[in-house]
Amino acid sequence: MRYALGLAIITSAATALAALVSTVAERLGLTGPVVLGGGLVVHQPLLQDQLRAGLAVNGCTDIRVLKSDPAHRALRIAGQLAAAPAA
Repeated sequence: MRYALGLAIITSAATALAALVSTVAERLGLTGPVVLGGGLVVHQPLLQDQLRAGLAVNGCTDIRVLKSDPAHRALRIAGQLAAAPAA
């Protein structure tokens, strides 16, 4: 029962997100790439698979998943800037 509920939540989220991304892509006349980032989507393969399937229906097939959280990269850049000599 718990598995079915979890699956329903993931399916619902994937369907809603795919619809939103597809709407934006259509309005911009783009088919990709679509970049997925954030803890849940990066670490939840089932959500990724369902998003890919939902987006493919609307022609978005170039889907990329970030390997690290963008916030980590932003912190590294901020640290580099803070350590750089003043101009």
